[in-house]
Amino acid sequence: MIYVVSDLHGNYDGFLKMLDEIDFKDSDTLYVLGDVVDRGPKPLELLADMACRPNVIPILGNHDYVAFTVLSQIRDIQDDEDAGDYLDAAGLRLYTWWMENEGRITFEAFLAADEDTREDILDYLEEFSLYEEAEAGGYSFVLVHAGIKNFKPEKNLDKYNLNDLIFEKPDYGKVYFEDRILVTGHTPTAWIEGCAPNKVYRNKNHLAVDLSFEHIIAAVRLDDGKEFYIKNSY
Repeated sequence: MIYVVSDLHGNYDGFLKMLDEIDFKDSDTLYVLGDVVDRGPKPLELLADMACRPNVIPILGNHDYVAFTVLSQIRDIQDDEDAGDYLDAAGLRLYTWWMENEGRITFEAFLAADEDTREDILDYLEEFSLYEEAEAGGYSFVLVHAGIKNFKPEKNLDKYNLNDLIFEKPDYGKVYFEDRILVTGHTPTAWIEGCAPNKVYRNKNHLAVDLSFEHIIAAVRLDDGKEFYIKNSY
Protein backbone atom coordinates (compact mmCIF):
# COMPACT_ATOMS: atom_id res chain seq x y z
CA MET A 1 0.00 0.00 0.00
CA ILE A 2 1.09 3.58 -0.64
CA TYR A 3 0.39 6.34 1.90
CA VAL A 4 1.01 10.06 2.07
CA VAL A 5 1.29 12.48 5.02
CA SER A 6 2.61 16.01 5.34
CA ASP A 7 3.78 18.68 7.78
CA LEU A 8 4.59 16.43 10.71
CA HIS A 9 6.46 19.33 12.38
CA GLY A 10 8.33 17.43 15.06
CA ASN A 11 5.35 15.37 16.18
CA TYR A 12 7.23 12.12 16.59
CA ASP A 13 4.66 10.55 18.93
CA GLY A 14 1.86 11.38 16.49
CA PHE A 15 3.89 9.89 13.64
CA LEU A 16 4.24 6.61 15.53
CA LYS A 17 0.53 6.59 16.31
CA MET A 18 -0.24 7.14 12.64
CA LEU A 19 2.02 4.25 11.62
CA ASP A 20 0.09 2.07 14.06
CA GLU A 21 -3.26 3.39 12.81
CA ILE A 22 -2.49 2.51 9.18
CA ASP A 23 -0.81 -0.77 10.18
CA PHE A 24 2.31 0.28 8.30
CA LYS A 25 4.29 -2.69 6.98
CA ASP A 26 7.72 -3.15 5.43
CA SER A 27 5.98 -3.81 2.12
CA ASP A 28 4.19 -0.43 2.25
CA THR A 29 5.51 2.98 1.18
CA LEU A 30 4.92 6.26 2.98
CA TYR A 31 5.62 9.61 1.34
CA VAL A 32 6.20 12.50 3.76
CA LEU A 33 5.58 15.79 1.97
CA GLY A 34 8.00 17.95 3.89
CA ASP A 35 8.11 20.18 6.94
CA VAL A 36 9.26 17.37 9.17
CA VAL A 37 10.99 19.76 11.58
CA ASP A 38 10.03 22.73 13.83
CA ARG A 39 7.06 23.51 16.09
CA GLY A 40 6.70 20.09 17.71
CA PRO A 41 8.82 18.72 20.57
CA LYS A 42 10.87 15.96 18.89
CA PRO A 43 12.12 16.98 15.43
CA LEU A 44 15.46 15.16 15.64
CA GLU A 45 13.88 11.97 16.99
CA LEU A 46 11.40 12.08 14.11
CA LEU A 47 14.15 12.55 11.52
CA ALA A 48 16.25 9.77 13.04
CA ASP A 49 13.32 7.35 12.97
CA MET A 50 12.40 8.19 9.37
CA ALA A 51 16.03 7.78 8.31
CA CYS A 52 15.96 4.17 9.52
CA ARG A 53 12.93 3.31 7.38
CA PRO A 54 13.83 2.72 3.70
CA ASN A 55 10.14 2.68 2.78
CA VAL A 56 9.55 6.21 4.13
CA ILE A 57 10.28 8.67 1.33
CA PRO A 58 10.90 12.29 2.46
CA ILE A 59 10.16 15.28 0.24
CA LEU A 60 11.72 18.64 1.03
CA GLY A 61 9.61 21.31 2.72
CA ASN A 62 10.51 24.94 3.28
CA HIS A 63 11.13 24.40 7.00
CA ASP A 64 13.42 21.45 6.24
CA TYR A 65 15.31 23.51 3.66
CA VAL A 66 15.85 26.42 6.03
CA ALA A 67 16.91 24.09 8.85
CA PHE A 68 19.41 22.29 6.63
CA THR A 69 20.85 25.52 5.20
CA VAL A 70 21.34 27.12 8.62
CA LEU A 71 22.48 24.02 10.48
CA SER A 72 25.00 23.18 7.75
CA GLN A 73 26.75 26.46 8.49
CA ILE A 74 26.75 26.02 12.26
CA ARG A 75 27.41 22.28 12.48
CA ASP A 76 30.38 22.86 14.81
CA ILE A 77 28.74 25.48 17.04
CA GLN A 78 29.05 25.11 20.81
CA ASP A 79 26.26 25.82 23.30
CA ASP A 80 27.78 29.10 24.46
CA GLU A 81 28.47 30.47 20.97
CA ASP A 82 26.41 32.83 18.84
CA ALA A 83 24.98 31.46 15.59
CA GLY A 84 25.60 34.82 13.97
CA ASP A 85 29.34 34.25 14.21
CA TYR A 86 29.01 31.24 11.87
CA LEU A 87 26.42 32.42 9.35
CA ASP A 88 26.97 34.25 6.10
CA ALA A 89 24.51 36.98 5.04
CA ALA A 90 22.09 34.58 3.35
CA GLY A 91 22.27 32.17 6.28
CA LEU A 92 21.59 34.96 8.74
CA ARG A 93 18.47 36.01 6.83
CA LEU A 94 17.20 32.45 6.86
CA TYR A 95 18.07 32.08 10.56
CA THR A 96 16.02 35.19 11.38
CA TRP A 97 13.04 33.82 9.44
CA TRP A 98 13.50 30.44 11.11
CA MET A 99 13.44 31.84 14.63
CA GLU A 100 10.30 33.82 13.76
CA ASN A 101 8.60 30.68 12.43
CA GLU A 102 8.95 28.18 15.26
CA GLY A 103 12.40 26.84 14.39
CA ARG A 104 13.91 27.29 17.84
CA ILE A 105 13.04 23.77 19.05
CA THR A 106 14.92 22.22 16.14
CA PHE A 107 17.83 24.64 16.60
CA GLU A 108 18.16 23.92 20.31
CA ALA A 109 17.87 20.16 19.79
CA PHE A 110 20.70 20.37 17.27
CA LEU A 111 22.83 22.34 19.76
CA ALA A 112 22.29 19.61 22.35
CA ALA A 113 23.18 16.79 19.94
CA ASP A 114 26.61 15.21 19.70
CA GLU A 115 28.79 15.47 16.59
CA ASP A 116 27.73 12.15 15.09
CA THR A 117 24.04 12.91 15.52
CA ARG A 118 24.49 16.32 13.93
CA GLU A 119 26.19 14.78 10.90
CA ASP A 120 23.55 12.04 10.59
CA ILE A 121 20.72 14.60 10.66
CA LEU A 122 22.37 16.80 8.04
CA ASP A 123 23.15 13.83 5.82
CA TYR A 124 19.52 12.72 5.97
CA LEU A 125 18.07 16.17 5.28
CA GLU A 126 20.33 16.40 2.25
CA GLU A 127 18.65 13.26 0.86
CA PHE A 128 15.16 14.82 0.71
CA SER A 129 13.80 14.95 -2.83
CA LEU A 130 12.04 17.93 -4.42
CA TYR A 131 9.19 15.85 -5.79
CA GLU A 132 8.09 12.27 -6.31
CA GLU A 133 5.70 10.48 -8.64
CA ALA A 134 3.58 7.48 -7.72
CA GLU A 135 1.03 5.10 -9.24
CA ALA A 136 -1.69 3.59 -7.08
CA GLY A 137 -5.29 2.48 -7.43
CA GLY A 138 -5.33 3.17 -11.15
CA TYR A 139 -4.29 6.81 -10.66
CA SER A 140 -1.06 8.74 -11.17
CA PHE A 141 0.16 11.20 -8.56
CA VAL A 142 2.64 14.08 -8.45
CA LEU A 143 3.80 14.71 -4.88
CA VAL A 144 5.39 18.00 -3.80
CA HIS A 145 5.56 19.97 -0.57
CA ALA A 146 3.91 23.22 -1.61
CA GLY A 147 2.84 23.81 -5.19
CA ILE A 148 4.34 24.38 -8.60
CA LYS A 149 5.38 27.94 -9.34
CA ASN A 150 5.72 28.96 -13.00
CA PHE A 151 3.70 25.89 -13.97
CA LYS A 152 3.46 24.92 -17.62
CA PRO A 153 1.65 21.73 -18.68
CA GLU A 154 4.38 20.81 -21.14
CA LYS A 155 7.24 21.39 -18.66
CA ASN A 156 8.94 18.30 -17.24
CA LEU A 157 8.97 18.07 -13.47
CA ASP A 158 12.75 17.86 -13.34
CA LYS A 159 12.96 21.32 -14.90
CA TYR A 160 11.43 23.00 -11.84
CA ASN A 161 13.81 24.30 -9.19
CA LEU A 162 13.70 24.32 -5.42
CA ASN A 163 11.97 27.69 -5.17
CA ASP A 164 9.25 26.51 -7.55
CA LEU A 165 8.29 23.56 -5.36
CA ILE A 166 8.75 24.32 -1.66
CA PHE A 167 7.39 27.83 -1.12
CA GLU A 168 4.54 28.53 -3.58
CA LYS A 169 1.07 27.40 -2.55
CA PRO A 170 -0.96 26.03 -5.45
CA ASP A 171 -4.08 27.52 -6.99
CA TYR A 172 -6.68 25.05 -5.79
CA GLY A 173 -9.19 26.38 -8.30
CA LYS A 174 -6.95 25.29 -11.17
CA VAL A 175 -6.41 21.88 -12.71
CA TYR A 176 -2.65 21.45 -13.10
CA PHE A 177 -2.65 17.97 -14.61
CA GLU A 178 -5.53 16.44 -16.55
CA ASP A 179 -4.12 12.95 -16.11
CA ARG A 180 -2.50 13.16 -12.68
CA ILE A 181 -3.44 14.23 -9.16
CA LEU A 182 -1.28 16.90 -7.51
CA VAL A 183 -0.69 15.98 -3.86
CA THR A 184 0.46 18.82 -1.61
CA GLY A 185 1.08 19.88 1.97
CA HIS A 186 2.26 23.35 3.08
CA THR A 187 -1.16 25.05 2.86
CA PRO A 188 -3.45 24.05 5.74
CA THR A 189 -6.70 22.70 4.38
CA ALA A 190 -8.53 25.03 6.78
CA TRP A 191 -7.36 27.87 4.51
CA ILE A 192 -8.74 26.31 1.32
CA GLU A 193 -12.17 27.54 0.30
CA GLY A 194 -14.75 24.79 0.25
CA CYS A 195 -12.80 22.28 2.33
CA ALA A 196 -14.77 20.45 5.01
CA PRO A 197 -13.54 21.12 8.56
CA ASN A 198 -10.78 18.81 9.80
CA LYS A 199 -10.55 16.97 6.49
CA VAL A 200 -8.17 16.61 3.58
CA TYR A 201 -9.15 18.50 0.43
CA ARG A 202 -10.03 16.86 -2.89
CA ASN A 203 -11.10 18.80 -5.97
CA LYS A 204 -9.90 19.54 -9.53
CA ASN A 205 -7.22 16.84 -9.39
CA HIS A 206 -5.87 18.20 -6.10
CA LEU A 207 -5.28 16.27 -2.91
CA ALA A 208 -4.18 18.54 -0.02
CA VAL A 209 -3.22 16.83 3.23
CA ASP A 210 -1.81 19.49 5.58
CA LEU A 211 -3.97 19.67 8.71
CA SER A 212 -1.21 21.00 10.96
CA PHE A 213 -3.12 24.24 11.53
CA GLU A 214 -5.81 22.09 13.16
CA HIS A 215 -3.21 20.04 15.10
CA ILE A 216 -4.06 16.90 13.15
CA ILE A 217 -1.89 14.48 11.18
CA ALA A 218 -3.77 13.25 8.13
CA ALA A 219 -2.73 10.24 6.06
CA VAL A 220 -4.30 9.11 2.80
CA ARG A 221 -3.91 5.64 1.33
CA LEU A 222 -3.50 6.33 -2.35
CA ASP A 223 -4.53 2.81 -3.38
CA ASP A 224 -8.16 3.40 -2.41
CA GLY A 225 -8.32 6.97 -1.05
CA LYS A 226 -9.01 5.97 2.55
CA GLU A 227 -8.28 8.75 5.05
CA PHE A 228 -6.78 8.44 8.52
CA TYR A 229 -6.56 11.15 11.18
CA ILE A 230 -4.53 11.45 14.38
CA LYS A 231 -4.98 14.38 16.77
CA ASN A 232 -1.67 15.91 17.87
CA SER A 233 -0.68 15.08 21.43
CA TYR A 234 1.12 18.37 22.15
